[in-house]
Amino acid sequence: MTFLRKNIAIAMALVVLCVHQLAVSATPKLVTGEVLVKFKDGTPASTKAAVHRQNNGRVLESIKSIGVERVAVARGMETVQAKKYKENKNVLYAEPNYIASIADTIPNDPLFLSNQSDFTRIGVQGAWDISTGSSSVIVAVIDTGVDYAHPDLGTRVVQGRDFYNGDSDPADDNGHGTAVAGIIGACTNNMLGIAGLTWNTKIMPIKVTSSTGSAPYSAIANGIIYAADNGARVASISIAGGMYSSTLENAVNYAYQRGCLVVAAAGNSSSSSVYYPAGCTNAVAVGATDGNDQLYSYSNYGSALDIVAPGYAYTTARGGGYCSFGGTSCATPHVSGVAALIASLNLQYSAADIANILTRNADDLGYGG
Repeated sequence: MTFLRKNIAIAMALVVLCVHQLAVSATPKLVTGEVLVKFKDGTPASTKAAVHRQNNGRVLESIKSIGVERVAVARGMETVQAKKYKENKNVLYAEPNYIASIADTIPNDPLFLSNQSDFTRIGVQGAWDISTGSSSVIVAVIDTGVDYAHPDLGTRVVQGRDFYNGDSDPADDNGHGTAVAGIIGACTNNMLGIAGLTWNTKIMPIKVTSSTGSAPYSAIANGIIYAADNGARVASISIAGGMYSSTLENAVNYAYQRGCLVVAAAGNSSSSSVYYPAGCTNAVAVGATDGNDQLYSYSNYGSALDIVAPGYAYTTARGGGYCSFGGTSCATPHVSGVAALIASLNLQYSAADIANILTRNADDLGYGG
């Protein structure tokens, strides 16, 4: 299905062209020497410590909101150690700390320099007649960070966090997150640069990747939790990992229960499987279509896919400029921006309400998935 043509108050429709690919290798990448462990509720601290000693594990971090511990183990033994942890009756699950990735490059295409045809295709002008977004709504961009000094973004950005480097400065050292943020919320009607889907909604930059775009699942989970705990109504995640993770599932559920809807890229590997966290039960999984409303050849698809959107855009670039951008990385902020407009119509909407309005009012492009 495509995007959003009509709801009680907003009219929209969606399609996509993908240029910027989410790179996920056939062999899953993981953080060397780390596993993620969740003990069963009520397990005493002394028992946890004993289990860690038995497995030669050392706790590096506790993701307290979902009860998951990031544990150091022997390098090269991540999968083996996870299995050993799971054999203990006190352990609910254990898994490697997998890595998700963004695409490697952000292409520049001069054909996009003078227009934003993606916005025209989704009918955003009609939506703006009803709502341009509320300043009370925050969209978390969980990505490579955001160039908050960009003249077309700076006034929209609120305090965020860097979970990759462990500090409070989510500056973008890659460019991917800045491109995502521009689609959602570039300053609009300011006689400068491009328009964003929302005119007033705030952007919360949450950096979870290295400068090359690799993100440990633990950082993504922390980013989702931070977004939910700090008032974000939508968490936009243009990052995809090929391996299922209970930790990501728990983090998405945590946000969902607190009114924060996770909107995530399905991945660009032409796979019939939706990648993660998009594949999590309560996430909105976004695929990409081209200018003819056809599924783009690189877009992942399958039964877990919820919606598709334009994967082409002209948007903000790190360093103060602009660039063309595409892929499910690009489709995702289109959906996130519309979700923010929906949330702005009624600040009491739950995450389920926003998701239902998105999917039930999308143009039907054929068979689901």
